[in-house]
Amino acid sequence: MFCPWLAQFGRNYEKNLSDEKVISIFIESQRSFIKIHFPSRSFCVTKRSKNTKLDYQSLQSEAAGLFNSGRLEEAEKLYRGMLSRNENDCLAIYHLVMVQVKQSKLRDGVQLIEHGLALKAYSAPLWFAQAELQKMLGRNEDSLKSYNQVITLDPNHRSALVNYAALLHTMNRHHEALVRLEQLIVQDPDNENALCNSGIVLTEYNRGDLAIPRFRRLMELNPDYAYVPGLLCYELLRLCYWDEVPELCTKIIEGVRAGKRICKSLAFMAISDQAEDQFLAARIFSARFPRQEKPLWNRETYNHKRLRLAYLSPDLREHPVGHLIAGVFERHDKSRFEVFGISNGVNDGSRLLERIRNSCDHFIDVMGQAPQQIAEMLRANEIDIAIDLAGYTSRSCIDVLAYRPAPLQATYLGYSGTLGNDYIDYIFADRHVIPPEHQQFFSEKVAYLPNSFMPTDSGIQLPDRIPTRLEYGLPEKGLILCAFSHDYKINPKIFDVWMRILSKFPESTIWLASRNEFSQINLRREAKIRGVDPSRLVFATRVPKVEDHLARYRLVDLFLDTLPYNAHVTSADALFAGVPVLTCMGNAFPARVAGSLLHAIGLQELITHSLEEYEALAIDLLSNPQRLIDLKAKLAANKTTYPLFNTDQFCTDFENMLVSLYANHQFNAGHLQKTPEVLQPKPISASKPISPSMPVLPPASSSIPTTPLGKRLNIGGKSSSPGWENFNNLGGSGIDHVGNPNDLSRFAENTFEILYASHVLQRFDYKDELEKVLSQWYRVLIPGCLFMVSVPDLEVLAELLLDKKVSMPERLMVMRMIFGGHMDETDYHSVGLTVDLLTFFLQQAGFVDIKRVESFGLFRDASDLIYLGRRISLNVLATKPVSEISVPVEPA
Repeated sequence: MFCPWLAQFGRNYEKNLSDEKVISIFIESQRSFIKIHFPSRSFCVTKRSKNTKLDYQSLQSEAAGLFNSGRLEEAEKLYRGMLSRNENDCLAIYHLVMVQVKQSKLRDGVQLIEHGLALKAYSAPLWFAQAELQKMLGRNEDSLKSYNQVITLDPNHRSALVNYAALLHTMNRHHEALVRLEQLIVQDPDNENALCNSGIVLTEYNRGDLAIPRFRRLMELNPDYAYVPGLLCYELLRLCYWDEVPELCTKIIEGVRAGKRICKSLAFMAISDQAEDQFLAARIFSARFPRQEKPLWNRETYNHKRLRLAYLSPDLREHPVGHLIAGVFERHDKSRFEVFGISNGVNDGSRLLERIRNSCDHFIDVMGQAPQQIAEMLRANEIDIAIDLAGYTSRSCIDVLAYRPAPLQATYLGYSGTLGNDYIDYIFADRHVIPPEHQQFFSEKVAYLPNSFMPTDSGIQLPDRIPTRLEYGLPEKGLILCAFSHDYKINPKIFDVWMRILSKFPESTIWLASRNEFSQINLRREAKIRGVDPSRLVFATRVPKVEDHLARYRLVDLFLDTLPYNAHVTSADALFAGVPVLTCMGNAFPARVAGSLLHAIGLQELITHSLEEYEALAIDLLSNPQRLIDLKAKLAANKTTYPLFNTDQFCTDFENMLVSLYANHQFNAGHLQKTPEVLQPKPISASKPISPSMPVLPPASSSIPTTPLGKRLNIGGKSSSPGWENFNNLGGSGIDHVGNPNDLSRFAENTFEILYASHVLQRFDYKDELEKVLSQWYRVLIPGCLFMVSVPDLEVLAELLLDKKVSMPERLMVMRMIFGGHMDETDYHSVGLTVDLLTFFLQQAGFVDIKRVESFGLFRDASDLIYLGRRISLNVLATKPVSEISVPVEPA
């Protein structure tokens, strides 16, 4: 029998009606057919059909609720249940694929979409789901075609227009992205997503003047739209249009403290100078890049002959980060490290890009690839340490590391703060940008470099020729002050200080590096308001080569830093070119970078800690030309003796830190049953393998520099010795101080010229205590002075324990040396230390110049213990860096 309702069902489906409408028409047609042909059964069938419809609608409603509330796993189960009843349910197919896209779990998404489109090729929602799926898979061109198909079928599909534009923006096709967004704004002038995204694209064109009205309108429509107050404030700062800024900054800081998505963490660095607030902003923003549920690395051990380092960055090109890191890439010890450069940025064809490419073992362009694709590539290459160089800057690869493709993951250099997530293990820093008391405001563990965290490229040569003032539009006479920071780093408070300085010196000029005409107009207007002739603000233009940029610094008398966001690479450039940098050291990483550089070049006298002090010192320096001349001479001399511009030394320190981190990771993970060759210390002779960072010095007293007799502390000491004070947890004769060695709070900072600790450190566990104890000991030591420490040498003791020739009683004695004799509560050992591990912990505490010695030659104690013909003590010298000394400013 022919069923007309069945034919009509097919025709309705072809009309591109919604699935729900088709089913409704189908049920009503079925009722009519049954009433005519089977009147006695119509009631029963009608009732069952109605329940079927209600059941379907109920399931859809429940699944949609789960999806919208973020309960994606539960929503997925319901949609799969619908498909198990009817594999041709296109609505369920669409929603199931969107759930998978949301979860970044693509599973059978491709097959589902292909099946759905085979059933319903004219379904705009299914084409949209395919576009989203293809984007996740990194098939960008295919995704654009699918978005086009959506818009062809449904010209008013707003999500397709917005996401299409967002993908074009990701692919650096900004003009096309803007065209699509403008198309949507014409249709819907108050579309929030279109307003926001078009504003962001306009900023890429440096057209903040057009972006600002869109952000303002968006705030009027939806004050809670994610991050829009921060977008507006950042753009106002970039244009130096400050009328709204103070009030907006207050609102943003209060919003961050309330946990609101009010400002992206990068923009927030120019607004707040509090490390705790910046941590909160990063934690909020990090939710955009959640950790993926199933890590790609599952605790496998690689044991490569060389440690495999992957640097992920969009800036391995003509960019400040590229300039900083290029010298490190070139100097990496390729016998120990295999370097992967993972570039997510544009190929600018620059000589710097080619230089970086040539210095890598593998240079891989991943632009346009999906995060999961990149992560899977890193895992396939068995990367040991993945280092992000971009943080939350444009086109960063943080979402790649969310898949955990490597055993160790770190962030470094390109972003001055915490990322606030739970899958980045370390941030590389120094003790000035992240002092120990600020570690609580970082989700990452802080790995300290011994000097400044910032690498520099000593291979760059300054041109011999000094340009003339006339070439750059500068006046022939008068002082030249320079502030080449980005526009957004200039704010009303710091500008007030600059204008007061200019007012004190009528012939002076301030040389700025504004990137747009609007900020130049506004800064000149602000200068006039403050009583300064606007012509005294001169704006630098871009120059083709970095050498040309550095050469023009030779015309500058003093570089003025910004707050709360310091000049970073720019201040390093000024110092490299021989210009003193005056900074105000703030309370968060971005505000402490210039201070770190000044410590590393020995010019601490240029560090101030308030804007009042900053202004006073600037006036004092400019009033005394000879002081500026002396500072320049000191800077020139220190360039050859201080570490800031010693790229070779930096790279050695950096590599030692990486090896120590990896060795510590392997040790904690229980993977070091046999130390891999790459982590083996380089031998100085066949019989004495030691770490490359710890050369053996001559024994006994010749290894200890002679210093004037001062306060010296023997931690754990029991017997009186001239010139030494003993600190022990056990009282008695000869003990000067009784207490736990983990608490030296009774002593002021910088108290002792020598600190000695023999076989004490192993009592403190490596998880919670060891670093805190070393920080305590570091604190009381005078900068530039010595720390002498000895611990049981785990490597030697392990060899003895495993030596089958050693008798059982002798092995028991070795076991006691490893784990303690357990005679009292202080006789339990909580950690075992080797050369590499002890070096790592000392570096983390801030010590430098770490050296292994045969003997201290001071006391008859366990440091000289010989057992079974082997020296069982590991004896090490370390130094607290001189840069910790605070140099007072000379009076005028």
